Amino acid sequence: MVRDGHITKQFIYFNVLIGFSFVVNGIVIYFITNYFNIIPEISQLAAMAVTTIINFSGSKFWVFKNAQI
Repeated sequence: MVRDGHITKQFIYFNVLIGFSFVVNGIVIYFITNYFNIIPEISQLAAMAVTTIINFSGSKFWVFKNAQI
């Protein structure tokens, strides 16, 4: 049985994680584009790699750490 409070907590954590990932994505693109003079499209590829790791790790070890299937 799923508890409503648990789902609400996961929902909040998930949205915080996505917001954090969005901010990191922008910072990585800005940093790589401006300091390494790489075109934004390539910077986005690097940012995508970083945010994928953040999203996976955050989801597995923070958002859904106590989830039961």
